Amino acid sequence: MSTIEDYFTHACWRIQGVFEGHPECYEEHILPPRTRGNLRIRLRFSDQALGEISEAVLLMARELR
Repeated sequence: MSTIEDYFTHACWRIQGVFEGHPECYEEHILPPRTRGNLRIRLRFSDQALGEISEAVLLMARELR
């Protein structure tokens, strides 16, 4: 992936493929100069379990770190 936007688009696409759950929260924030971002995802599963992911993403030399 070459941009933070590409990464967030891919992450959104992947969570839509979770069959046993649905997203309760999906937040993305792109920080200047568009090489850093924060992503927060909360999934509610059919058995009422909750999964939450929060990550900071850094794009360096067209590689995600």
